[in-house]
Amino acid sequence: MAIAPGTEVNLEVKLLSGQTLATVTAGPSWTTADLKKLLGSHVTPDKRIESLMHGDRALGLQETVAAAGLVSGVVLQAVLIGVPLLHVFRPCSARELSERRGCGHMWLVGGAGEVHIVADHVQHSGMDSAPQAGKEVATAMATVAPDLENIIVLHSESEESGEILVISSPGQDPKQACISALALLDRDPEMGESSPNIHEHATLVSKDWNEHLERGFSCMDEAEGSLLAITKIMADSLEQHFEFSFDDEVVTAPVIYGGYASDGSIVGVLSARVWT
Repeated sequence: MAIAPGTEVNLEVKLLSGQTLATVTAGPSWTTADLKKLLGSHVTPDKRIESLMHGDRALGLQETVAAAGLVSGVVLQAVLIGVPLLHVFRPCSARELSERRGCGHMWLVGGAGEVHIVADHVQHSGMDSAPQAGKEVATAMATVAPDLENIIVLHSESEESGEILVISSPGQDPKQACISALALLDRDPEMGESSPNIHEHATLVSKDWNEHLERGFSCMDEAEGSLLAITKIMADSLEQHFEFSFDDEVVTAPVIYGGYASDGSIVGVLSARVWT
């Protein structure tokens, strides 16, 4: 945004630790939202700015620099929160993952919606950067099922194999964490307002993987031994077990079988299903 000469306001923004995040030059009409957008480039991908504090007061999102009484030399404090990030053994973009686990095509609404329903320009992380406890569980799962990507995990109107994932910084809402980590859009971009709200059609069912030790986490009639071994590891090593999926408003959709590791990360198996 343009700043009229002589009206510049120079602000220092610090983290809770006292470390300087950035020094920025703003205009008096800039809003807190403008400042947060500018500061976003100084924050790592696994974090976002939840609020900006002036003293003990959080600045309103549409509050301007002038209205807040901010002048050059003022120090603001940025409050950061974690952003759910997806970690896989074969790092890829969100759209590449949609195609890789898309039942031969990609995740889509179907009908008039035949385009990607995940965001472009989103890159998923490698397992090397996953939280330690989650990474250890994921590695144990990969060790007992080295050919998981060639094993049928889920039968629907198609057959899909699977792969192991970790979600860092998921928070306490696993459904929202899965939606965010997979970079799922809220609507099919070509259908616009005629598209169902994809997020609203996400489902989360609580599970106890101890009850699935004989048939596996995806309830296969004749589950592969490696799927049973994964189920045992998830039963022993994870808490708050769940199955994340979608109702039939989304024709081809991701499915995650997982739970929380001891460090608060989510670990699970990603597959997909087709319902027409």
